[in-house]
Amino acid sequence: MPVAGRCFGGVLKVWGKNGRGICRFFHGFMHAYERSPCEKSIFKLHMSTRQNADAYNYIMGTSLRAGRSMAETTSTVTPLRLRGYQAVRVIGTGAGSVIWEVRDEETGRLFALKRVIKNNGDTRFIHQVLNEYATSRAVDHPTIRKVYSMRKLRKLFSVHEIHMVMELCPGQSVQDRPPKDIAEACEIFFQVANAMQRLNEAGYVHADMKPNNIIVDKNDNVKIIDLGQCCLIGTIKDRIQGTPDFIAPEQVHRQPLDERTDVYNFGASLYWALTRKNIPTVLPQQNMLKMPTAIVQPLEIKKDIPPLLNRLVMDCIQLEPSHRLKNMQDIVTRLGIVMKKELATEVQVSLKDTSCTENRPQTSG
Repeated sequence: MPVAGRCFGGVLKVWGKNGRGICRFFHGFMHAYERSPCEKSIFKLHMSTRQNADAYNYIMGTSLRAGRSMAETTSTVTPLRLRGYQAVRVIGTGAGSVIWEVRDEETGRLFALKRVIKNNGDTRFIHQVLNEYATSRAVDHPTIRKVYSMRKLRKLFSVHEIHMVMELCPGQSVQDRPPKDIAEACEIFFQVANAMQRLNEAGYVHADMKPNNIIVDKNDNVKIIDLGQCCLIGTIKDRIQGTPDFIAPEQVHRQPLDERTDVYNFGASLYWALTRKNIPTVLPQQNMLKMPTAIVQPLEIKKDIPPLLNRLVMDCIQLEPSHRLKNMQDIVTRLGIVMKKELATEVQVSLKDTSCTENRPQTSG
């Protein structure tokens, strides 16, 4: 018997229909599921520089935001089969993933499950979900979505698909349901700043803070989601990663990232939440790399924005990292002052963990 035959201990059967062949390996310890690639919705622009093309290939859009209904989206997603869980419904899709609501068959508790499938040899989204898992397990904070387990499925000797079980975070994103007033915006972003401070203290940069990554439930509890682009402080990424309307200059120019990168992303997000307008960044969505035009101060757009809050936002979004607030602790302190003095809001940092209390399944793969 040939070496390959002895290694697989099985039989390769090939048959075709209309010129299309299907190969299946029968093997005692390895099996492969036939699945179509999960739906992608990536904003791509025809740019003259490879650097910009890479940046846009990494931008995580959703098919719903691209104008497709949930019914249309769900109809294109491969059915999920997962041992120990029952698939309930699709709750979101991204550039390289599908998010499901699933029910634990033993306990009946609900979770979110992120499913990522390697497509045509592209491993970027596989690496991204592995990174999200590692970061989430290293940082524990009630405002950061928890990740409980991860299962890897292999084809031959490489990871082909990943299922990551996460905390189910009901609610809407700040992008989909913006704050109704300045006080609510400050309360939401005060929770975000506290969580981001914990993330930075653990040695990580989120690197993709934006309104769509902030979920608020009906009780005004906030969750930060999607840690796929997190990295260790000081990292220089090999590609441009980020969202154009919120990306910091050092992300575009592939310089070391640190707490001040999150400060910029945070400030750009708060600017949008207060004004419903995006700041001009170094990487606008429909232009080449260029220096942004002068930024209109939030107070010039909405006259009722407190001057201290206006100054806070502007101090976050300076082009030069050395000119920004140095970390999230500075933001927490100054935002607390704004809420207490300008908005007469009681500043409270809730230490209550609003996440599920289920037992964590074991990682496999």
